[in-house]
Amino acid sequence: MIDALIQYGLALGLTLLVEVPLGVLWLRQKGAFLSCLGINLLTNPLLNLALSALVFYTPLRPTFYLLLAGEALVVLSEAGLYKLAQEVTWRKAFLLSFCLNALSCSLGLLLIQGSRVWLSI
Repeated sequence: MIDALIQYGLALGLTLLVEVPLGVLWLRQKGAFLSCLGINLLTNPLLNLALSALVFYTPLRPTFYLLLAGEALVVLSEAGLYKLAQEVTWRKAFLLSFCLNALSCSLGLLLIQGSRVWLSI
């Protein structure tokens, strides 16, 4: 249980570290910091809890494709939230959400894979 909480905390921390400052730079609007922070504080824990529940309560196993499906839902959800919170176009909201999530997810996967390699040495 503690290991899972640590993993969730690290995932949330990395997401906030990457997505909030870059989102603020991208948006350059009043309230961008709180929007980016709030949106990520909502979607990241929900995604991690949903993936954990799917793996625990169904025969699904954690796979890259399950993560991709979850991230796709997050991208769409965050795009809608950015559109509402920052009054940007759908295109800008989607591009922002897609780019930020692609970066933070990729970095997370690299760090996880890197830590497994490092720990196995």
